[in-house]
Amino acid sequence: MKTILMMIATAALCAASTVFSLNSGVQCTGGCGPAPYGTVSLTQNGTQVDVLATLEPGNFFVQTGGPHRAFAFQILGDPAIAITGLSAGFAFTGDSAPWAGYGTFGYAIIGPDPSNHCCSNLAFTVGRVDLALLSVADFAPNDQGFSFEADIYGGATGNTGEVGAFSLIPEPESVGLIGVGLALLAWRARRRK
Repeated sequence: MKTILMMIATAALCAASTVFSLNSGVQCTGGCGPAPYGTVSLTQNGTQVDVLATLEPGNFFVQTGGPHRAFAFQILGDPAIAITGLSAGFAFTGDSAPWAGYGTFGYAIIGPDPSNHCCSNLAFTVGRVDLALLSVADFAPNDQGFSFEADIYGGATGNTGEVGAFSLIPEPESVGLIGVGLALLAWRARRRK
């Protein structure tokens, strides 16, 4: 029974999504409208992580050139990674994203040019090339404290520029699952006494 309870608690903690808010728009030339600009959800999928970046209605991913990338992120230790299931219109560059307002990121996704405001959602699965476990916790802030960066067209203003994510926003489901997991662990500890 104890083993089953531990498995349920672990599954509850692992199944939850971790959500970041794209809420910093100071690098968006002329302003991209009101924040938040979108969210980035990370969900554990076996030894890989599913990534879903969703922009608010009217905002679209673009790539304005120079050091900008449509989407950039950081993983602890900069392991060799593979991207699968990438949304149409985007490509994994396999290189880092140079400093472009929100610090340097280890990985970059390139996307549509500014004249092609095609996409409000970007989805992909990321895993390590060596097939070792990549966990949601491995997605870490970069040298400037930002976890993600996106180059967007802001529909409210018609301007383009970068937005960043540095804050974690727990989903109601995540909070509930964590609560269930902690309650089961507390119950187990109490029964041991």
